[in-house]
Amino acid sequence: MLWYCCNRKLTETAMMNWPRLCGDLARAHGDPVLSGIIRSRPEDFVVKEELGFEPDEKGEHLYICLEKRDMTTFQAQHHLAGHYGVPLHKVSFSGMKDRNAVTSQWFSIQHPGAAEELPVFNDPRMRCLRIVRNSRKLRRGSHKGNHFRISITQTRGDMDSVQWRLTCLSREGVPNYFGPQRFGPQARNMASLHAWFSGTGPAPQRESRSMLLSAARSFLFNRLLNERVAEQCWNKAIPGDCMALEGTGAVFAASRASQEELTRRLQDMDIHPTGFMFGEGNSNCTETCADKENSIAAAFPVITAGLCREGLQMQRRPLRLPVRSLESTVEGKSLILQFFLGRGGYATAMLRELLAGEPA
Repeated sequence: MLWYCCNRKLTETAMMNWPRLCGDLARAHGDPVLSGIIRSRPEDFVVKEELGFEPDEKGEHLYICLEKRDMTTFQAQHHLAGHYGVPLHKVSFSGMKDRNAVTSQWFSIQHPGAAEELPVFNDPRMRCLRIVRNSRKLRRGSHKGNHFRISITQTRGDMDSVQWRLTCLSREGVPNYFGPQRFGPQARNMASLHAWFSGTGPAPQRESRSMLLSAARSFLFNRLLNERVAEQCWNKAIPGDCMALEGTGAVFAASRASQEELTRRLQDMDIHPTGFMFGEGNSNCTETCADKENSIAAAFPVITAGLCREGLQMQRRPLRLPVRSLESTVEGKSLILQFFLGRGGYATAMLRELLAGEPA
């Protein structure tokens, strides 16, 4: 169980510095070795979701693979609900996707009577790539991950250093930070959330509530990970750690394995240290790990108390994000990167270890 106390001075400072606290995060692999521009147009940031399973072609749920350009996941969800004439809650998706990008992702629509035909939309920003039935609806986090193709334009930097850094990222992974889009422009989601939790601002509407609660937990996770990156223990076991098995939701106490086994499995990227996604209940970590998490919780008592009031339950998230199938191509002044990240991973977490500034 996490115990925390009020640190008034730090909390008051945090209220005035949400953009800094959300964006000022330690890098694991040293200073950036490249400068350039991303997202100068949506086609420079291409994301393709991989389900990781094949729909069973039966049941009352239509699975639609939708390609959208410069459109949020929520906007596409509203379009689909309107097109099929169903309530919004009958349209489900597994993961959120970037707006300023070209993204392909799956949606499910509970609609037994709908024809299995590729829908034609009036909005030119979206088109259907595939439609198939499945017996179960899509649930959050049920996909395997995402394939990325990102073009960094107007690059400046020594390409030998860039290639060496890419080799390091492919071999060692990157800190599994939540991306800045989680917190909104100028971290406004955090300002709104703090006003809500402290009673100085209005409670959000239902659709915004989930987004703000996710931002709060992501913020606390990032602050914890920032500390462990600064202390160079984000990819190593510390006393009392909990480990996540790569590619699954399974978590186990590091004390169950020998130090030799932990070291080997960490090097093989088979397991990763974890950090809290704050809420009520037992964090399952002890000793040094628990001390670090207690310290972060104590620094932001308004947020932690608000999350408990809202009934959020404690969970664990890997501190390390593997970067799979990383390839790079240089075309003039552009560097084109292709790679795969497991579900929950942000491309910005990889880019900030390579690129100067804070990729958005």
